[in-house]
Amino acid sequence: MADPFFRVHRSQLFPAITAVFEAVDTKATIPILANILLRPAGDRLFVRGTDLNIEIEAECELLEKGDGMAITLDGAKLRDVVRNLPESAEIEFLPGAFDGQVRLRAGRSSFSIFSLPERDFPSIAQHVKGEPFAIDVKSVAQAFGKVLYAAENASSDRVYLTGICLHPYEDGEKIAIAATNGRCVAVVRIPAKTRADFRSIILPVKAATAIRKYMGEGKSEATVRISETLLQIECDSIRIITSLIDGTYPDYMRVVPKENEKVMRATIDTLSNATHRVCLVSGDTAKEALVLTMEGSALRLDLSSRDGETANDEVSVEYGGDEFTIGFNGTLFEKTLEAIATTDVDIFFGDPISPAIFKPTAALDEFYILMPMRVNAS
Repeated sequence: MADPFFRVHRSQLFPAITAVFEAVDTKATIPILANILLRPAGDRLFVRGTDLNIEIEAECELLEKGDGMAITLDGAKLRDVVRNLPESAEIEFLPGAFDGQVRLRAGRSSFSIFSLPERDFPSIAQHVKGEPFAIDVKSVAQAFGKVLYAAENASSDRVYLTGICLHPYEDGEKIAIAATNGRCVAVVRIPAKTRADFRSIILPVKAATAIRKYMGEGKSEATVRISETLLQIECDSIRIITSLIDGTYPDYMRVVPKENEKVMRATIDTLSNATHRVCLVSGDTAKEALVLTMEGSALRLDLSSRDGETANDEVSVEYGGDEFTIGFNGTLFEKTLEAIATTDVDIFFGDPISPAIFKPTAALDEFYILMPMRVNAS
């Protein structure tokens, strides 16, 4: 009987495969990019996937090293096989019956999967340079979660808007994390672990999502390296390397209105729920404005669809100004509210054609801007 390449517990392997699968190109025209690399080293197994734009490597414990041979297997098939094995399974990786095959055995289950040579598996890690610095990855991941919506549906003609901008702020004492698609802006500033000294970069949404998903609950700090075209971040047993988006991010502070003197305070859950109900009649919130009318302690929300359907609702707010009406994209209005973690929100208005500023009521260094929509006269 052939000696196993290595043996690993399913509870260790499956989370590692799930993480690196984010980087696997399942529709690749280059077959090796659809594979996952499994490389044993000592009592650890390193698992890696890449599409050459993003590379994710995770590590887990081995039960048995075997002969320590590295292998690559089809990522989708490997993930599906391991996912459907019992949680308690111990999985052996052995030579297959034919060249170019690897056999997986767990209890009475056995699978033969085609393999490609390890030497053909690419890596972008060798191109990473730059001095390492530490960040509070949990705070960064939370900030990504707040701003990601503002990068959605950005124009493909302006590639630099399809990512998230990170840059030092207040002489490096903070890191600013910003996103905009031209219709809204989200900015969150977090304290830097050490003085931030790096150029402004644009991180792809796919990389930001992976960092948030697989490092967001990390209890230790992360180590970051930034080179001319790549960013590498390591935390615990996960390493993510991503290409950066080439371009100059727009000066988003230029769209921040300076004279928004009308202030409305509302309970986020109440306002968000009312917004969601009113938008149910809309066929296209990008073209059918959610109309907000403020007067005293009442906010009225109205929406009329192009098909003639209407909806309205009313919520209690704190507002001391004159009667004021403004229109917004209902979907973006709701997503902006969802990004704010406090119970209440302060919304600052200027005139019906000026952007509104959303700020949490707690002492958090973050703000959100939403461009208005024209309100058709009734």
